[in-house]
Formats: sequence, C-alpha cells, structure tokens
Amino acid sequence: MSTKPSFPRRRESSKTTAPRSGQCQGAVSLHEVYPVHWIPACAGMTRQRGISLIELIMFIVIVSIALAGILLGINQITGNSAGTLLRKQALTVAESVLEEIEAQKFSNIPAAVNGVTPASGIAGYSPSASLDNISGWGSIAGANAVIITVTVTDPLGNQIVATGYRTSYY
Repeated sequence: MSTKPSFPRRRESSKTTAPRSGQCQGAVSLHEVYPVHWIPACAGMTRQRGISLIELIMFIVIVSIALAGILLGINQITGNSAGTLLRKQALTVAESVLEEIEAQKFSNIPAAVNGVTPASGIAGYSPSASLDNISGWGSIAGANAVIITVTVTDPLGNQIVATGYRTSYY
C-alpha cells in the first residue's frame, strides 16, 4: 500500500502543455517533440537585439526638437547680452567716479563733484555727480557728512546711479 507524502510534490512538466505567460524567452529548442495538434506560439522566435529603424528615426526627431528649443533659448539670452554689457560698463564707470570723489580730502569733495569728467578710453558714457549734506544722522553732525550720488548715462540712454557716504573723520 502506498502512502501519500505529507509535503506537496513538485509537478512534473509535460511537453504537451502550452507555455505559460513569460515562458517563451528566446528560441524554443527544435529537438523537443510537440504533439501534431499543438504548435507553440513562440517556436522559432528569438530575443530582439538592437533597435529598429523606426525607433532610431523617432529618437532623432525627439532629440532634434529638444535641441532646437535649447538653442532658441540660448539665442535669446545672448541676443540681450549687449544691454547687460553696457549696464556693467556704466556701473564700472559710476563706481570708479564715486571712488575717485570719496578718495579726496573732505574739504575738496565739492570741487571734485563739480569737476567730474567722462572716463578716458570709454566713449559714450556721461557721468554726473551731486552732493547733499546730511543733517541729524545719528551722532554725526550735518556739516561733517555728505551723500555723493553719481549718475552715468550709457550710449543707449539708460541711467545707472551709484550712491556713497563720506564723513570728515580727521
């Protein structure tokens, strides 16, 4: 008398059963014997390697559209950079004139403000300066502190303003 084992037995594979989903990976061996009434759906199929021509063309189209968008953005950024360059040069001129005025003796600042001249070597920029006395600013007496405002007009007519403070510390 045979007894059944208490643990489940592994099911033996049969050559007459159809392959389950995901079983047909690669080519089916030609040496296997199949019943005449059943032809495996994946017999003779091989795994795909590489890409097709359609996939390659779609990749080229997508990359070219993305590249065209990026280059259009870069073109717009660089097209507006001339204005940025003029602004930077005007700011450099304004800071240079402001530092030159602030470096003067306190008693010579009004003469330095009135004698502002355009920077040498840079044409098209016209600096001007103004001077305001500060009164009642903390513990600093009004006669001993001034606000220096330098305005530079660039070749396009845009104005850049630089402001500095100067006190009589000696």
